[in-house]
This record gives sequence, structure tokens and C-alpha cells, in this order.
Amino acid sequence: MKTNFTYLLLFLFQVQLSAQGNLLAFDLNSGDVDTIPVLDIDETISKESTDYFVGQFDNEVAILDTESPTENLFNNGSFTELEISTPTYDSEEFPLRTTVNIYKVENGEFEQICSGNMVSRKHVLTSGFCVIEETSFSNDSLLLKTDSLVIFPALDQGSPNESFPCATVVKAYIMENAEIGISDMTLLELDLPVGDQTGWVGIGFNENEEELREHIYYKFSYPNKQIPGFDNRTYFGDTMYYRYGKVDMIASNNTFVMSGLGRAGEGGSNLIEVKNNSSYTSFGTLGYSANLRHSKFQNNSYFAFKQIMQKDLIEPTPKTSFVFKVFPNPTTDLVNIQFYKKHKNTIFRLIDPLGRVLRESKLPEDIQHFKIDMRFFDTGSYFIQIESDTDIEAVQFMKF
Repeated sequence: MKTNFTYLLLFLFQVQLSAQGNLLAFDLNSGDVDTIPVLDIDETISKESTDYFVGQFDNEVAILDTESPTENLFNNGSFTELEISTPTYDSEEFPLRTTVNIYKVENGEFEQICSGNMVSRKHVLTSGFCVIEETSFSNDSLLLKTDSLVIFPALDQGSPNESFPCATVVKAYIMENAEIGISDMTLLELDLPVGDQTGWVGIGFNENEEELREHIYYKFSYPNKQIPGFDNRTYFGDTMYYRYGKVDMIASNNTFVMSGLGRAGEGGSNLIEVKNNSSYTSFGTLGYSANLRHSKFQNNSYFAFKQIMQKDLIEPTPKTSFVFKVFPNPTTDLVNIQFYKKHKNTIFRLIDPLGRVLRESKLPEDIQHFKIDMRFFDTGSYFIQIESDTDIEAVQFMKF
């Protein structure tokens, strides 16, 4: 009788999870928490996914190995050990370039905390513990005590990638009453459409466990700490690593690689099913190190996140030209502004995150390049705005 009662409790708990119908939206600027009803959950659908997008940067796609790995297996399991992405793969190729390194900023200091992937023009998928303090999420939950969260796409070998803009997180979405390790996928909304250039992977769910076991999954991440006794490598959180293989245990809310072991900094990394040039779909995010325990999309969480992402899943119209490029981004001292076409009556403005104009000047006609000395400015996020007779555009950059 006791066993039956236990099963009943488990059944009721799972029903409660599947009945979740609200999202919590954390505003990183105001600190407000709003509840958003999920309107379009179709409980008759057993599997679905959003489309991936290669991005406007170029059409280079990495051809990933989609056979079950037989070498470099962790504890002789079904998944490989961590490997540095380069030179095996180019971090500027799709889907590697959808990988983002997540930093928190406190008092001008940057600290790497987690990994994630672009899943729309302006959204990153990661795990809830990366951004929220509690182990159970409600309207009373608190964001991590941090000035801001910043993402760097395709950061590798210790250097931010100048081809893609960094961006600031403005909102975080998570299912109401979700719990760490059960269903804590979190959607981060950015202030810039980074995915226009990097592209994005799809998100998906599938109630057929056998099909999930057949997939080959890839994980791209930024580990920042070794596990004594398991490896002797040193991680700094500034180099992209990858691992791949099959999952070998599936529960209603989780997928596991029973022989796997994650490192700090890998948290939030996506479990991406790869079918080269056909589909790239994230089925969840890493929540626990032991047995690579991932929170898994279910019907309700999938449709909830899709509702938020919907307007940003439309592929952008290709731009015929860019007004200017800012590099290096981030910078520690000088920042370069390179124009892509000639302009007349051009006004330059340096703007802080509050919209205050710190510098403004009229540039010489037909200028192609100039520099700004940022050494005496505080660490943080800034915008360069260029206005001319024909264009107006602003580009964000970070000053360390």
C-alpha cells in the first residue's frame, strides 16, 4: 500500500508539472517580476520543434560527426570527454557561433558564470540557476545580485569575437514553480538581435523516448574549473569546448548521460540534436554536473517559450550595407570606427546605457576611419551612434 501511495504522489507531482501554464518574466532593469499566461499549449501534440537559421554572417556550416563516438569517451560511456573546439572546428561556423558565454557584471568586474545558445534573433537558452537565486521559482524569486548580465557569442581562445556583437540581457523568462534540475530552462532576452548574424538553433520536445535515444547530441560550452581527480586540465571560461554522443537515460523532465560529468561554466549549455544541414534542435539545458543531468523540454515549456520567441523566429531581411563597424569589441583602451560607405554631414555620438550623450561631434566629410580613446571611461556598456543625411545607426560595445 505504501508503494502504491508513493507512485500516486509521483503521478500527482508530474501532473502538476505538466499543468504549469504561466511564465515568470524577470526584468533586469527594473527588478520587476511579471506573470505571463501561456495561451497556446496544444496537449495533443507529442513532438514539435522550431526552425534553425544559419545567420547572415556567412553560409559556412561545420560538418559535425553524427556517428556514435568510439574514442575519447568519458568513463567508457556514451558521450565524449570535453575537447577544445578549435582547430577541429571553426568557432565562427554554424552552429558553433550560436554558442554564447554568459558573464555577470558587478562593480565593473566581469565574471563568467554559464553557457547557452542563441535560439532566436534576440533570445538565449540557458539554465535558471545561472540567473536566479532560488531553487524554486515564484513571483518572490530574486535575480542574481549583479549589475547586469552580458553575453559574448563565439568567444574563443581568450578573445571576444569581433565578428559578432556582445549584448546585454534585459529579461529572463522561466516557467512558474519550476525547480532546479527538473524544468529550469531559462530564456534570456537581449537588447540586440545577435542572432541575425550568428543564426540560431531550434528548440524542441519529443515524447517518444526511443527516438530521443537514437539522436546524436552536441554540447558547446565554456568550462571554467577543473574537477580534482577527474582531469588535470586548467579551464578559464574563455575557450569554447565541445562534446557529443547519445543520452542513455530519459525521465519525464530530464535526460541523463549516466557516465558523464560536467564542469563549472558548462551549466546552461544546450543538448543539441544534430542532423547536418537538416536540423539543429536543442532539447534542454545542463542543470546538474553529475550524470550530465539536463532539464528537458515538455509540451508546456516548449509552447511557453515559443510564445515569447515567436516574433523573433522570423529570418531577418538581408541588409544591403552596414553603416560602420566597431572594433575591437570589447575594448580596454582604443575603439576603432570603420565606415563601409561614404557619408556627408555625419554626426558622431558616444552614448551611455541611460541614453546620455557623453560626446558629440561633426565628422569630416567622406571620413572612412577614426578612433576613440576609452581609457578614462568606466567599465561597462556604451553605444556609438552615427547619423548622416542618409543613415542613422547605433552599435553597442563593451569597455573592460
